[in-house]
Amino acid sequence: MSKNVINEDEKYLGGISVEIISKQIPIEKMEILREALDKLHKYHNSKSEYFSGDYPRITFEERLEVYRKNAKLGKYRIELLIDAKTNNIIGFCIAYIKRICGKVEVLFVDEQYRRNGLGVKLMSSAMEWFGENHINDIELTVVYGNEAVSFYQKLGFYPRSIIMTTKP
Repeated sequence: MSKNVINEDEKYLGGISVEIISKQIPIEKMEILREALDKLHKYHNSKSEYFSGDYPRITFEERLEVYRKNAKLGKYRIELLIDAKTNNIIGFCIAYIKRICGKVEVLFVDEQYRRNGLGVKLMSSAMEWFGENHINDIELTVVYGNEAVSFYQKLGFYPRSIIMTTKP
């Protein structure tokens, strides 16, 4: 577990310095992410032009089961950012390696903490982990309408294809 102070780069949250604890957890401890994932689903529903209300696509329990099955074929890295004062999870990244490919499954930063470099911090940490594991082919999925596309492009990710689907 490591501690970082957000304002080390002169960044503040509403003028307040916030101490952040960075921590990794195993899949078995993912229950603590349930509330944050719910926030992410609400955000996706607010951004999705055609499929608002469609998220989550699977239940939390189904997601855990998918992760457990995938973990048998590869490995996961789940990093949390926790506000040291409140002990609240303010961001997390779930990354996965399967054979020679990597995937950023989920990147989330709580709305009130966004635009302070935390997403970059989480992504940089995940990219370093991929590099340590000699993984160069890395992908992620972005909900259509999510302005995070430009954020990911700044980090070196580009659209390879667009998946289109019919509405039920």
